[in-house]
Amino acid sequence: HSRSFRCAINVTGGGSQAISWLLGVPGASNTILEACVPYSRSASTEIIKGDKFVSEDAAKDLAKAAYLRAQNLYYADENFCLGAFNHMPILGVGCTAGLVSSEPKRGPHQCFIATHSMQSSSIFHCVLDKGKRDRWEEDGVVSRLILTAVAEAVGIEPTEYQLTQELSQEDQLQKTQSRLEHPIDQLFAHHYSQIIRSSTGQWVGDLPLRRAVLMSGSFNPLHEGHQRLAEAAARKTGLDEIVYELAVLNADKPSIPPLTAVSRVNQFEERGLAVAVSSSPLFIQKTELFKHCVFPIGFDTAVRLVDQKYYDNDPITMATALKTMQMNGARFVVAGRLTSSGAFSTLSDVSIPHGFEDMFIKLTEEEFRMDISSTELRAKISQQHEQE
Repeated sequence: HSRSFRCAINVTGGGSQAISWLLGVPGASNTILEACVPYSRSASTEIIKGDKFVSEDAAKDLAKAAYLRAQNLYYADENFCLGAFNHMPILGVGCTAGLVSSEPKRGPHQCFIATHSMQSSSIFHCVLDKGKRDRWEEDGVVSRLILTAVAEAVGIEPTEYQLTQELSQEDQLQKTQSRLEHPIDQLFAHHYSQIIRSSTGQWVGDLPLRRAVLMSGSFNPLHEGHQRLAEAAARKTGLDEIVYELAVLNADKPSIPPLTAVSRVNQFEERGLAVAVSSSPLFIQKTELFKHCVFPIGFDTAVRLVDQKYYDNDPITMATALKTMQMNGARFVVAGRLTSSGAFSTLSDVSIPHGFEDMFIKLTEEEFRMDISSTELRAKISQQHEQE
């Protein structure tokens, strides 16, 4: 418990002694956020995706669920600020086992233990010498292996503990540890719904970000207009937190491949800005991921949000989508745009359906106006390169 990390544990039964051991010494509250025993089949199926409950995949599911739960608990403070993000290592631990029971088992007595963090994962698989121990003794062996997995995951040297000493020569223990891919690759592999890189350079997956200005875009390139619009929205709403969101899938443009996503994220790193990366192109999806957030948008986007054409020409579908976004606490700060006729169009020129007016906040021309677009910037950059 002297190490700086936070942990949640899911144990399906076997290995439950580890929980009492961890909680039975001073300092446990500095480390353990939650320990759960989803013992029944119905409880386990809420976490385990497959039909094999004693397996490597099941342990991974339990560890990943514990990781996300630990993260949600640690960052549950309503006043959490990503700008002052102090990265705390978060660890999820999962264990599933088939041990001595009232009815003799045909298969092996074994356990699978998994750990999961943003940076690495591990799997312990131990097949016990069947018939050598009673249930309590087997549970003790598994419990010590859980402590071993946690110790190794947080960097405690093996010389500092001897938790596997009860294993016999007939017991078979296999360990696999691996560094995880780049967070963006993890997003593309569907390990997370969204990932966030803080302004201090720390990555975190599926952080429950709330009450922030979330500036969405493809950022090809990131330019002054994006930053000024985000800052104007923050001033208008009184929010301090600004996060830029890059969606690798886009409703109107081609998908962004991983290497391109990394390159675009680097723009924010160079400027010390926080950026989220998601695979959610639609605002109804974004508001599910980032609840109670403010989204700065342009005039054209505001028009599309309330145009039945983008909802299969179905007014009920549109109203349902707007209601969902409203229930998610979303608000949209709308910037104006210079039209081809020379007029400056604002939110006042958009027909907002009744009941949703409070979702949309107008930026006046004095509060924000910038007539250059990403397309124009790309054209200028291309022209400069040709001249060089």
